[in-house]
Amino acid sequence: MTIRGGYAGQVLRVDLSHRAVDKEPLPEEEVLRRYVGGTGLGLYYLLREAPPRVEPTDPESPLIFMLGPLTGTPAVNSSDWATVCYNFCIPYAAGVGHGHGYWGAYLKHAGYDGILITGKSSRPLYLWIDDERVELRDASHLWGLDTRETERRIKLELGDEEHVSVACIGPAGEAMLPGASIKADRNHGAGKGSPGAIMGSKNLKAIAVRGTGTV
Repeated sequence: MTIRGGYAGQVLRVDLSHRAVDKEPLPEEEVLRRYVGGTGLGLYYLLREAPPRVEPTDPESPLIFMLGPLTGTPAVNSSDWATVCYNFCIPYAAGVGHGHGYWGAYLKHAGYDGILITGKSSRPLYLWIDDERVELRDASHLWGLDTRETERRIKLELGDEEHVSVACIGPAGEAMLPGASIKADRNHGAGKGSPGAIMGSKNLKAIAVRGTGTV
């Protein structure tokens, strides 16, 4: 597939049940033209991937992080990243949240347009994306911490407090409370649809990203 415009050309697929991470190309150009942006492409994947009438916290119910083609570029107000999942509070409806900060740009600079997450880990984990290197790490020592302390400790653990961005959940997400959001870069959050509760149901504490590429 030829990379078009600001697209990186691939997404990460993470299966927490089997601790498997794969990379796959974006859909064909017709899909990208019809479902533009993080919200549109995220909803496309939700409709394609989610089993019908599945509960939001079912392990097979996906949690999707998606970027638009302008994310990571110098374009004004283009740092958004979208979370797409089944709405935790409204049955059989989609929940679409939007976050800001550096996280979306770093994910694009690492070479990815989004992350598709399914399954449920048997213990707390966090996802570490360092350009082409992607791994799942133990997060048992982070469980129970608020989002700011989680971000601080992950950056210290990775040895980079300047070029790493962390999207994570706090105790509300861990407890799968309605309205739980996902926070990134201390003050930026995505909350519509309660994506933090979905992330907590999968025992995924955080996603840390460092991207050194360009768009």
